[in-house]
Parts: sequence; structure tokens; C-alpha cells
Amino acid sequence: MKGLDAGTMFACVIFGLILGSLIGAMLLRAAVALYNRLVGGESADGAVPSPSFRTAMGIALSTNVANFFVGIVIGIAVSEMGRADPQPAGVDWQARARSLQILSQLIAMPIGFFVAAGMLCTRLPTTFGRASLVALCYVLISILIVAVLAVAVLGVMFFTAR
Repeated sequence: MKGLDAGTMFACVIFGLILGSLIGAMLLRAAVALYNRLVGGESADGAVPSPSFRTAMGIALSTNVANFFVGIVIGIAVSEMGRADPQPAGVDWQARARSLQILSQLIAMPIGFFVAAGMLCTRLPTTFGRASLVALCYVLISILIVAVLAVAVLGVMFFTAR
């Protein structure tokens, strides 16, 4: 399989950022609503004001772009660490590359969480603690959606395999 040319890759990245921002904006608004429900409603003392869809999309886009560049830096750093490590004979290099990818993703996850909380803190009138709790609600909603989709896919696979 041939590689993609630069124009196609650029178009895919732009499409991914736009689609990710649309989905992220919906998830962010849901996360703020969930957080506000947990603290007693939008009129409660610790409530976070619900952003408009446009503002939520801007927050999601800036978070996605920041996490994109953070991920690139982490990926380069981890891959360089892997190259600096002595390479013994008989090692499965594909397995080693996969483990380095997993390591870079595990490093990027908490950093991405704090990037999201920081973006929320700067773009919404709230404290970093509250923004972190909204980011946690965002993660929980995302995990729930992925779990529901995974169960649906597995169900379809199970019932069509007969």
C-alpha cells in the first residue's frame, strides 16, 4: 500500500479536527450539564456556566489542536527513548514498536486531561478544580458512549455469526 500524499494527509487532519470539534462540543455541553446537575443545578454556587455551541466548539478545537501537538512531541520523545535503548538480538521489533506506541498514549492521556481542564479554565469563568471535574465528566461520558457502541458492535457480530 502506498503512502498518502501531503495534500491528502492535510485534508484528513483538517476533517478530523472539524469532526472532532463537533463531537467534542456536544460532549462538552453534556459534561457541563452533568457536572451542574451533580452540584445542584446551574444556579448552585459551584456551577459552571454552560457554553454556547460555538464556544464549546472553539474549546474543543483548541483542546484537540493542543493535544495533537502534545501527542506528536510525546511520540517523538518516546520513540527516541526506544532508539537509545540497546537493541538486543532476537527482539520482535514490531511488538516493541507497539509497546512504545502504547507507552506514548499512556503518557499523553493524563497530559491531555490537564490540557482540557486548562482550556476549560481559560475559556469559561470557572476555577481549575471545577474545570477538572467537568473534564472528568467529559471522560466518563466518552467512556460510556464507547462502551455502548462496543456492546452494539459485539451484539451485531454475535448475532450475525450464526
